[in-house]
Amino acid sequence: MIMQPQAELNYQRIALAIEYLEIISGTKPAFG
Repeated sequence: MIMQPQAELNYQRIALAIEYLEIISGTKPAFG
């Protein structure tokens, strides 16, 4: 199965959203 560019973008956005939620919830240190 070939990944479509749009699906790849959606996956990256979801990953960033999860990471952001982890940071603001205090489970991970902030960037930098």
